[in-house]
Amino acid sequence: MDTSNSIEDALNFASEQISIYFGLSILILGVIGGILNLIVFTTLKTFRETTCAFYLTVVSSVNIGQLIISLFIRILSDGFNTDIRKISWVCKIHIYMASVFALISMTVMCFATINQYISMTKYRRFSNLQLAHYGVVSTCFIWSIYTISFLIFWDSSSGVCTINNLSFSIYSSRFHFPILLGFLPISIMITFSILAFHSARTLISRQMNIVRLSRDRQLTAMTLVHVMFIIITTIPYVVFFVYLLNQHNTGPEQTARNNLIFTIVLLISYSTYSGSFYIYCCVSERFRRQLVYVLMKTRLVSVGLTLTCLILITTFYVGSHTNISYIEFQNIKLGNVAIHPELLSPRILCLIMTTPKYFLDRVKAVNATWGPRCDRYFFITEYIPQNMTLEQINFAQQIPIAPIQNITPGYAHLTQKSTLAFLFAYEKYFNDFDWFVKADDDTYLIVENLKAFLSQQNPTEPVTFGYNYKVHAQRGMHAGGASYVLSRESLRRFYEAHKDPNSTCRADGGAEDIEIAKCLRTKGVYPGQSLDKQNRELFHPLKYIDHFFGDIVTSFKEMTEHPLQTKIQEGCVVLELDLLKKIDNKSVNIKLQALYHSLTDKLREEMGKLKVFFMFMGDLISFTNMQNFRNEIKLHPQWNRAYGIDHTFWTGVLHDGRDRGPHPYYCPVGWKRYALYVTDNYDDRFKGWSVCYHGTKFSYGLSILLSGLKPAEVKAHGAGIYASPSIIYASHPRYSEIKEIKPFEQTDYFQGGKYVQFMLQCRVHPTNIITIGSETLGVGNTTIDSNVDNNSIEWLIDTKGKSIVDFNDTDAAIVCTGIMIRVTDKHPGLLPESQWWYASRLCNKTNCCALGIDLTTLTNQKANGNQCNIIFS
Repeated sequence: MDTSNSIEDALNFASEQISIYFGLSILILGVIGGILNLIVFTTLKTFRETTCAFYLTVVSSVNIGQLIISLFIRILSDGFNTDIRKISWVCKIHIYMASVFALISMTVMCFATINQYISMTKYRRFSNLQLAHYGVVSTCFIWSIYTISFLIFWDSSSGVCTINNLSFSIYSSRFHFPILLGFLPISIMITFSILAFHSARTLISRQMNIVRLSRDRQLTAMTLVHVMFIIITTIPYVVFFVYLLNQHNTGPEQTARNNLIFTIVLLISYSTYSGSFYIYCCVSERFRRQLVYVLMKTRLVSVGLTLTCLILITTFYVGSHTNISYIEFQNIKLGNVAIHPELLSPRILCLIMTTPKYFLDRVKAVNATWGPRCDRYFFITEYIPQNMTLEQINFAQQIPIAPIQNITPGYAHLTQKSTLAFLFAYEKYFNDFDWFVKADDDTYLIVENLKAFLSQQNPTEPVTFGYNYKVHAQRGMHAGGASYVLSRESLRRFYEAHKDPNSTCRADGGAEDIEIAKCLRTKGVYPGQSLDKQNRELFHPLKYIDHFFGDIVTSFKEMTEHPLQTKIQEGCVVLELDLLKKIDNKSVNIKLQALYHSLTDKLREEMGKLKVFFMFMGDLISFTNMQNFRNEIKLHPQWNRAYGIDHTFWTGVLHDGRDRGPHPYYCPVGWKRYALYVTDNYDDRFKGWSVCYHGTKFSYGLSILLSGLKPAEVKAHGAGIYASPSIIYASHPRYSEIKEIKPFEQTDYFQGGKYVQFMLQCRVHPTNIITIGSETLGVGNTTIDSNVDNNSIEWLIDTKGKSIVDFNDTDAAIVCTGIMIRVTDKHPGLLPESQWWYASRLCNKTNCCALGIDLTTLTNQKANGNQCNIIFS
């Protein structure tokens, strides 16, 4: 007996069996996993809206194609000795598609890894779906063109599908397979995985929005673990491929041994295309929840059963092919799977109370943000076209309005509106949802957090959740403004109560939240505890700013079931800096407070820059003996803006849906705004108020911000406060002082900046503008601002008899909403928009024109063609 032949036969047989069992397992599990990946990524909106998840979706699609096209044909050839690649066109198409899929899969995974890194850096603007779409389309196009050479040089004319060109064979074996599909993508993925892991650890240490942080952390973990799996499964194939390149004149036994090892490492490398689903299940809780949801709660469960049958049928076929008795599989049992209720995502229906007058602002905002995150949502509103504008009617066609008839308009009928909404929900959608949310058009729900809380609750119990008051109803009630939630059982009982002819439930009138609570109590429905694990409230009845700063009246505190929490919670921050100043030779401490959702390096930098800027202003000056100064300046960094190309920029009149009165608002190009906190309900408070600018000297700046504006002493148009709709006009050094930044004053914040100028951005109601007059700087026919006529460029504001117009006064005629700062590398008089200065009454008198430079020097610089640049950094 020839021992060498028996060993060779055994090795070849082992290769065949491994191809069958291991290969089919990878194929079946990979296709099933890939399909489930696509289902999860396309049904969960949180994933659909992220760039990384888009890349992973593309990879899953390509991997399914790779397994079906490449692995299946290889199993037929190596395991069942049925090589359909002997047909020439099958050979060409097979190798072409396999190469395209492999290259796209590796490239897009590199994109996903790079994306996870840049999404956590200052280059995060490049992490967006539009670029991702372009990148994937470009990748598909490039690799489709590149692999045309495989169509040309692969052939099976000799009976074996192989390369028929020596040069291309050397290229493929030396570069394409080991480098392009091996070392190059692996190197890229390793590099950016390490960078992403480092950035993620840095990011976790900061306070961020909990939903966004949870999503990003899970996507990062999914991507990085997937990359590790690719590296582990690909490296053995690449290493052994390189080893084979250096093997020559091997005997039959060694060839069989090499074939066995190559079969193993090749199939391991194919697991690259099949393992992602199981990795994501292990790594991501959100992924697991959505998977269970789509399988258990939707019709996609039939897909799961079909795939299970496919596994069993294939297993039985393979068993019969290798003479494994069918009876061996009879002991397989499919038991009941116990699923933890936390993994089931509850389905919620959101009922949002509104009225047509809020269609174009509040409703538009809800419809663009949290509304679609509900499993389904309806706006509950009366619909009377004859009382609506054409724009409101057109917008109504674009939003889901519940078809409820006979809603009486008016806040006094909110009980009727809410009752009809709940009755509608019961009659149409009772069996489709677990929880039913009543919210208002000025509510903001973090739906993901709400679902996470409700996943711990039982919708079959008669319970409701919201912000609990201990008054007005048995066991208290929920605050209507914070929104509240009814379980499915609660909704059923509410419906029964209103259909009961002996019911005491009111169909209209009274306070809505009180009446709904009283009605529910008649059927044994009571409020649950809406607290998190740290006993913090999950529903908030007041404005965010009131909870934040704790400015809450005592009577309200006395109604709450739990002690009202006003301390800053996780995800919120007040950054506070101190300024030591003097008022009339008395030292005072002034606080700069910035309200923001997270403490970032950018926020620290901006606050530090402002502190340096305020130091330029010097001490406070009393304008009158009766002047009172506050000891804090509240900032609102969310609305900070830099205006210019590559920043916030527009041309012409701004049309953003906000009502700024009859006077247009133009882009203040070249300036940076530091927003002041004025009120939480900003758009409502200043609806119809126009934007204007008030220039002043640095020495007056803090006094104005801490106490208010003093009427002008020079009365060109009469007594009052002077402002301008043109920032270009207000920037004239007669109004807005220019200060040179001395070398010893230049800090990292103003590096390269030599001049700084500031003014106040204000809001004024048109009825408080008593005069709209012409310019008073004597420019003649010279155009000052192409957007504003010289004859209407100065506004005189009525002070209503007050010596100081305090911005905090509810009756203030003008309110400062932001500090406008411009930093330049040379004197701003050299800017193109400042050339009109030289036609005005520009002088060297510091008590008149605060130029910050000798006028002759400036004129010479202008004559020499010196140019000035804005510095935004």
